[in-house]
Amino acid sequence: MSVAFTKEDRAETASETLLPDRPVSPHPNLVTEAGLRALEFQLHQAREAYGTAHPGKTWRSFRSRSSRSLE
Repeated sequence: MSVAFTKEDRAETASETLLPDRPVSPHPNLVTEAGLRALEFQLHQAREAYGTAHPGKTWRSFRSRSSRSLE
């Protein structure tokens, strides 16, 4: 049987696996005005969802606790 179909000993194993950061492309990331509005809307929805899930905390407080720089 393929290893892909074997059961893990611990369910957390997959979530504990640390993956390397994805490289940032040196090339410009062009986006249309409509695409930018769509991205901004999705970001707004994500921030609202975070606020609902974590009352009293802001996405900025989570960002400041991050162990790596996000900029």
